[in-house]
Amino acid sequence: NDTLYFNYFHNLPSVVISDSIICPGGAVNYDAGFGFTDYYWNTLENTQQITVQDTGLVWVSVTDDAGCLTSDSATFNYHNVISPNLNFTSG
Repeated sequence: NDTLYFNYFHNLPSVVISDSIICPGGAVNYDAGFGFTDYYWNTLENTQQITVQDTGLVWVSVTDDAGCLTSDSATFNYHNVISPNLNFTSG
């Protein structure tokens, strides 16, 4: 009996999403990248791209065609807005 062994080398998938800080009331578009067979966001969406308006943690898990899974997360926040205090006096 002969035994034949196969070594299959597959590059692990890589996904990167970045932290975002924008002006209040805005939204951020996140893109997990092209070429994955499955996308799963913590927003319950399963598309390559999502738009987020609620601040907090955003994460995505992706699966490639070999069944390998990877994930990344990012934080989405608004800038602190400082309102000027203007006092006018007449005189």
